Amino acid sequence: MRDKSVLGRDRGSDYFRGLWPHWLPIVGGLVIGLAVALAYLHWAPHRYEAQTSVLVKAMDDRTPTGAKPSGSINLDTESQLVKATATVAAAADKLHLSADAARGLGNRVRVSVPVNSDILNITYRGVRPRAAQQGSLAFAQAYLDQRRATIQASLDAQDKAIQGRIDAVNAQLQAVVQARNALRPGTPERALSDAQVTTLNNQIAALASDQNQIRTTIVSPGQIVTEPGLPGSASSPNRLVVLTAGIALGLLAGGAVVALRRRFGERIRTSEQLSKSTGLPVLAALSDSLHPGEVTILPPLSTDGRGYARLRNLVMTGLQPTGRPVALVAGVRQGGGPVAANLAAALARAGEDVVLVCADVFRDVRGSPGRPGGSGACGSPGRPDRREPCGAAGRRNPEPSRSRRRT
Repeated sequence: MRDKSVLGRDRGSDYFRGLWPHWLPIVGGLVIGLAVALAYLHWAPHRYEAQTSVLVKAMDDRTPTGAKPSGSINLDTESQLVKATATVAAAADKLHLSADAARGLGNRVRVSVPVNSDILNITYRGVRPRAAQQGSLAFAQAYLDQRRATIQASLDAQDKAIQGRIDAVNAQLQAVVQARNALRPGTPERALSDAQVTTLNNQIAALASDQNQIRTTIVSPGQIVTEPGLPGSASSPNRLVVLTAGIALGLLAGGAVVALRRRFGERIRTSEQLSKSTGLPVLAALSDSLHPGEVTILPPLSTDGRGYARLRNLVMTGLQPTGRPVALVAGVRQGGGPVAANLAAALARAGEDVVLVCADVFRDVRGSPGRPGGSGACGSPGRPDRREPCGAAGRRNPEPSRSRRRT
């Protein structure tokens, strides 16, 4: 009797031998995934990002009517203006880019707005660290220049509108003054004219004050509060993301291979594997595959013929000593017919009186569709390769023999 420790080691070695074919594809997939990720990190074009923070200031500009706006800033609108056509063109001029090189320049810019702030974070993506730094600064300056120009244009429009109103009031004042000079002092008409002159002069003074305020307004669209730094490492491709994706995809591919092998590739290929899987001894193993629909009586001296002879001896030894011993051959996937026929031939060669009965009511001994009720073939001691149809109950070999067995 073998030692329990030896048996335990044998079982452990069998377990790891069975487990290794499943781990091998997973490890291979992991290695391939890492290799692909590292190759991508090496060959993929690198992108660098630099960020400039801009404080946007609200302008309390006076309108021609003298009313004051709220001065609030819509930062969502301002973030869109950073990527406007005019801003992109101005940034391209600052970067000294040609028209062809400036195409798609706005797609390299990303604008974000921190919560509860008047800050625009302008991020530019470039192929080199210096290009990213210069691009971010150029877009920030271009945006401030465009905003300054927009505010200045609005102030100029207001100044022009106020000047038009002043000119209109001056013309009206000149007409009233000329009419007043024709009136005699002390008359009611002269007093009314003097009151009109005073009112018009007051209007001109108020308009002039508004115009002076507009003309003296200092345009301050905002300022750069954080200069862009020189990027120290590439932002794209992200090493952590690429390596994680490579590992995940490699493990997924290895797991898929294992699943496919378990689904389609796990077959019992040797008699040792069959014995280990079922716990039953293997009496004989054929060297050639069985072909459905074909029943061939093998030569007795062939490899498989000798295997059937060994099977015959084991069957004869195991049969009960009765008047009509029966050997049952069960087939899987129509493999029982050739085995039963060759076993019957081996028994006939040994001098046994053999009756071969096919008990399948739907197929004959070859596995082909047959007549309902069963069919069979018979062998004889003198000519074991002779085959003839058997009925539902089988047909006994008419040739005499020393004993009779039904299989």
